Amino acid sequence: MRRELVINRRMSPLRKTIDGSIYRGDRYFQWRGGDVSRLESLFDAVVALALTLIMVTVEVPDSFADLKSAFQRLPAFGICFAILTMCWYYHYLFHRRYGLEDFPIVILNCVLMFLVVFYVYPLKFLYTFMFARTQVAISADEVVTLMTLYSGGFAAIFACLWAMHLYAFSKRTELELTANEVTLTRMKLWELGWYIAVAAGSIGLVLCGLWAPLSGMVYAIIGPIQFANGWWWGKKLVEPASC
Repeated sequence: MRRELVINRRMSPLRKTIDGSIYRGDRYFQWRGGDVSRLESLFDAVVALALTLIMVTVEVPDSFADLKSAFQRLPAFGICFAILTMCWYYHYLFHRRYGLEDFPIVILNCVLMFLVVFYVYPLKFLYTFMFARTQVAISADEVVTLMTLYSGGFAAIFACLWAMHLYAFSKRTELELTANEVTLTRMKLWELGWYIAVAAGSIGLVLCGLWAPLSGMVYAIIGPIQFANGWWWGKKLVEPASC
């Protein structure tokens, strides 16, 4: 079969299936990505830069007041760290599973890197405001703008990841995805789509003039929704040994 896709197929780690056969991948998905490419390395560097920008402090506290201030910002740092590493993991898993590096994927990666770098600012500001209010000055009207920027950035980042998975799904024949792999790709599309939907709902709430904190509380439904999404699609998977 002719290949028109640019796929990184250099050697990747060997793994074993439950029946003892060897392949590269996770339990239900054979990894088509090989060694870490320059595109992945560039994204890793961008995420590292973003993590640097959200650091609690760049200096060792030299007074108890500075130490206390640093610990007040620690919860904000933890949440920002978790969100950025979650984005990194989705990106990592995409390139391991599909190995796509053609022009549309390069463009989407560039857009994603741009969004990650600039999303750091509303991300850190919001959670610093939540956990260390004495260190942030903001009016009630500005909270509306802040939540719009935060949710807009959140939606844009996951929309990029969603578009990357949609592109991979459109190339499922060329990639020779198995039934399980198609199911997992569909699951990721729904998973990422729910992130976008919740962020869009948050923007809608804040722009409709409702209580601004409500637009933040709506993110609490992500956990139950994603649990249900994983359970629903997980039922459609079959054990690799019986594929």
